[in-house]
Amino acid sequence: MSTPEQVEITRNTFIDVGNEEYLAATTTEEMYMGANAKGKSRWKPVPKSVKKSGVIPEGYAVDYKLDPLFVVAFLKKQGINYESEASPEMIQTMKDVTMSPDNMCIVPMDTWEGKQESVAAFIAKVLEDPSYEVTSVEDLYTAFMESDN
Repeated sequence: MSTPEQVEITRNTFIDVGNEEYLAATTTEEMYMGANAKGKSRWKPVPKSVKKSGVIPEGYAVDYKLDPLFVVAFLKKQGINYESEASPEMIQTMKDVTMSPDNMCIVPMDTWEGKQESVAAFIAKVLEDPSYEVTSVEDLYTAFMESDN
């Protein structure tokens, strides 16, 4: 059990769903529609009704291009497990990156679920392997993208 000073860093540390910034995903130009039979990504404009209402359409979710789990894994590999072990400025900076409209995308729920499973499995392998060196969040993300995820 963690004390108030020992709040564990999790994916949710960097997500602020109660903040209107979460709705920034509805202000982006395009939403992901999945891949076609050839594996090419299909995109369509975010409907005006979604932009106006700020409501994610049913059957869709907000995805983070750079998922906060990569930040969590990087910090854990650096020995930083609790918010008290990191500067408030660093946590806020990473939250700002996560919550940036440039990092958000509306995707079909099944796409979101599949990505969450593969990211979680990849991160679990990284954290279980003491020899896996993590030099940056970006390098970790690149390794994921180059893996069979």
